[in-house]
Amino acid sequence: MNKKTFIISIIGIVFVVFVLMVVFNQRARLQQPTEMAPHQTTNTKTNTHKSEPVEKNIATQLHEKNSEESKQEYESAYGPLPRSMQGTQVDGKLMVDNNGNLIIDRSILELFEYFLAAQGEESLEIILGRIEEYIKKQLSDPARQKALDILDGYMKYKQRAADLEKDGILAEYGDVPVNLRDLPLLKKVLEQRMALRREHLSKDVVDAFFGLDEKYDMFTLGRMEILQNESLSESEKNVRIEALQKELLPQELIEMRKEALAYNDVHKQVDDMKSKGASPEEVFEVREKAFGKEAAERLANLDKETGEWNQRMNQYKKQRDTIKNAGNLDDTMKKNEIENLRKNLFNESELRRVKALDKLDGVF
Repeated sequence: MNKKTFIISIIGIVFVVFVLMVVFNQRARLQQPTEMAPHQTTNTKTNTHKSEPVEKNIATQLHEKNSEESKQEYESAYGPLPRSMQGTQVDGKLMVDNNGNLIIDRSILELFEYFLAAQGEESLEIILGRIEEYIKKQLSDPARQKALDILDGYMKYKQRAADLEKDGILAEYGDVPVNLRDLPLLKKVLEQRMALRREHLSKDVVDAFFGLDEKYDMFTLGRMEILQNESLSESEKNVRIEALQKELLPQELIEMRKEALAYNDVHKQVDDMKSKGASPEEVFEVREKAFGKEAAERLANLDKETGEWNQRMNQYKKQRDTIKNAGNLDDTMKKNEIENLRKNLFNESELRRVKALDKLDGVF
C-alpha cells in the first residue's frame, strides 16, 4: 500500500469519526443553558434560572435579535454564496454568555467549515472574508475579537496540517509501501497533528473542536494494538477493547459506535446480496428491518444517485483516457480538452470531486 492509498484510508476513517462527532455534538448542545446562547433558536422562555431578572438582559436581547437575523436570507458584501451552497442555512452558531464572552464549543468549527466547503469554487481570500464578515455582523467585542483570533489560529493550524501531509512523516516514505498496521508511524502522525493544534489554538478551543476526535483516535490506536497482540485470544481481545472503550469514550459515543458497527454489518450483507443478484426490493426489505422504512428509503435513493454517478464517471473516464492517449495532441491540448470534458459532464460542486479523483489517477 503506497502513501496515497494510506492517506485516503485515513481520510475515510476520519470522515466516519467526524460524522459521529457532529451528531454527538448536536445532541450535547441541546442540553446547554439557553441564556448562554444568544444565537440559538431555542425559546429563551425555557430558562429556569430563578436568579435572572424579569426584564430582558443583554444576552436575551441579543438572542432575539440574532435569531431573527439568522432567519433572513444570507447577504454579503462578497455576493451570494457559490451555486452549490445556495439555498442552504449557515451551519454552526456563534454563542455568547450574559457577559458578552464567546462560548467555545464545536459549533464555531462547524461555522468555519461551512464556509470553507466552498474551496474550489471561491478563493480562500473571499471565503475568509465571508467568515470574518459574518463574525463581525453577529458579535460585538470581546466575543467578536475572540472569534476572529480563533479563526486566525484555526487557519494557521490547517495550513500546517496540510504541510505535514506533504513534508512530514508520511512524505519521508515517498513511494515506499506504508503498512496501515504500522502503529509507531500512526502514533507519530497523530502526535504531530495534536501538537500542531496546541501550537495554534488554546486548550479550551482544542478541547471543544477536537476533544472527542482525539479520544476516538486514541481508542482506535489502542484497539489496533490489542488486535495485533497475538498472545491474546479472541475473547481476551474483546474484553480489553470493551474496557478501553469505557475508559476513553463517553457513553453516548459508545452507543453511536455500536450503531455505526451495526450499519456496517448490514452494509456488508447488502453488498453480498447485490453481488449475488438480489433485487432492489430484497435489499430494501433487509434495510427496512434493520433501520426502519424511512432510512431504507433514503438508502435506496442513495443507491440510485450512486449508480447514476458511477455511470457518468465511467463515461467520463473512457472519454478522458481517449484524450489522454491521443498521439496527435500535446500536453497543453490534452489538458484543455479534459477540462472542457469535465465542464460538460459535471456541475461546479462535482468538479472538485472529479479533479481530486483525477489527481489521484495522475491525470491533469
